[in-house]
Amino acid sequence: MYNSNGVYDVSLSATNTYGSNSSTKSSYITVNSPSNTGGWIEQASGFATASRGISGISIVDANTAWAWAYDGANTSNYIKDFTLTSNGGTTWTAKTISGNTGFAIANISAISSTVAYASLYPTATAGGKVMITTNGGTTWTQQTTATFSNGSSFLNFVHFFDANNGVCMGDPINGKFEVYNTTNGGTTWTLNTHAGLAIATGYGYVNDFCAVGDNIWFGSNTNKVFRSTDKGLTWASSSTTLTEVNVLSFSDANNGFAIYSTSFTVNKTSNGGATWTAYTPSANMRQSDLCLVPGLLNTFVSVGAGTGDLGSSYTKNLGVAWDTIDSGNQYTAVKFLDQNTGWAGGFNTSATVGGIYKWYGAPTLSCSANPSTIITGNSSTIFADAAGGYGHYVYNWESNPAGFSGTSAGATVSPTVTTDYSITVTSAFNEVISTCSIIVEPVGISEVENSAINIYPNPARNELNIDFGSISSSDLTVKIYNLVGELIYMKKYTDFESKAKIELSKFSAGVYYLSVSSNKEFAKKKITIIK
Repeated sequence: MYNSNGVYDVSLSATNTYGSNSSTKSSYITVNSPSNTGGWIEQASGFATASRGISGISIVDANTAWAWAYDGANTSNYIKDFTLTSNGGTTWTAKTISGNTGFAIANISAISSTVAYASLYPTATAGGKVMITTNGGTTWTQQTTATFSNGSSFLNFVHFFDANNGVCMGDPINGKFEVYNTTNGGTTWTLNTHAGLAIATGYGYVNDFCAVGDNIWFGSNTNKVFRSTDKGLTWASSSTTLTEVNVLSFSDANNGFAIYSTSFTVNKTSNGGATWTAYTPSANMRQSDLCLVPGLLNTFVSVGAGTGDLGSSYTKNLGVAWDTIDSGNQYTAVKFLDQNTGWAGGFNTSATVGGIYKWYGAPTLSCSANPSTIITGNSSTIFADAAGGYGHYVYNWESNPAGFSGTSAGATVSPTVTTDYSITVTSAFNEVISTCSIIVEPVGISEVENSAINIYPNPARNELNIDFGSISSSDLTVKIYNLVGELIYMKKYTDFESKAKIELSKFSAGVYYLSVSSNKEFAKKKITIIK
């Protein structure tokens, strides 16, 4: 065990009836302090006005994300501010959807660093606007065929499954939720009159929806959840045990949560929302926002912004257990693209300080074996070098062929056959895997003479000659090992040669083992080098 940071040498010695040998690997082990355990890297959201809180986030890829804001100092001051990054959050550029007085941003659905859709909800009367930008938010144009012109219209969200297919949803008109669909990027929107959108009374919530693949769900101020499995074309509803549903999050087409945040009561489903069961959240499930981690089954991240609810946590088993990531920061929203890329919203203090947090991502991992080739009966050290990410690494080793397992960063192993070692390192919900191999050569430490080859002179000083004798092959490999089992010389002969010569000037004096192998035959000899 190493208790201090630093770079350490490792020495290994071996002794048997033929002599002894040792080897030292310089700077073989590097010991670092664990990475920052907060899990998040603070970034500047770019808003010039302080206390801009992030309402929601739309991620396009590892570099591109959009986020929209509200006035955290005066929530009655409705704004249309948003910010975007195209370099992974190194810089965020804040902008505003100009004009459109009497409206605020419900959500943004981003397609690229230049193309995005915004839904605007009315702040005083009825209505709603679906907007598009094609120049990174510099200008926005209303898509007027999603009319939202009824006296009861109220737009809640817009979502695009890809560059062409989208859906937008508003409060009920004429007994059905007002839903429009498009297949041409919003050039035309068509009112959806499907019977599954019917509701006797009630309304929806701004940005209260979740989409996974072709599936989409939205909640309401009743106990009902509405779901579609075909990009919002056909719909069905189901009843939860909740009073209202204003937060939804699914990890796949089947498994998800429905939440009424006011009382923080929760339901779960395992059949896409066809049926729901009550769920009692643990104390460290945060209450402000919840999102899936795409690509990881039943994995979610929750964040909190209220007093006694600060911080973030995650579950890898659909809420059977929640593990705390941190408990000191105020997070207003959260969104992940995959296990490596995610952001959580907060409040800024200036254009250059705070407002948004980026997930550290998965750690880097490499696996090594030293030596990577050994003689039967010898040992090797396998080591997992993990760095970055959330920290708190959990190690899990497996081998192929089976027979070895371990839970530490390194281990000494003595395989009897060539073996692959796989290490999985878990850091929070992130998992990374690396593999290394140990080749076991059937060269015994006890000498086995073979008359098929002739080696001379032996002992040798300057050069060693090999007469391959009766070994007949056009593909021969010559290897030399020290007594520790390290491979220190290898040469392949692809054109048949009856003899070979090895220059020994770079070899130290000592006892070595030489092997000659082909695809059919194997021979081995002990050699001694003198100086």
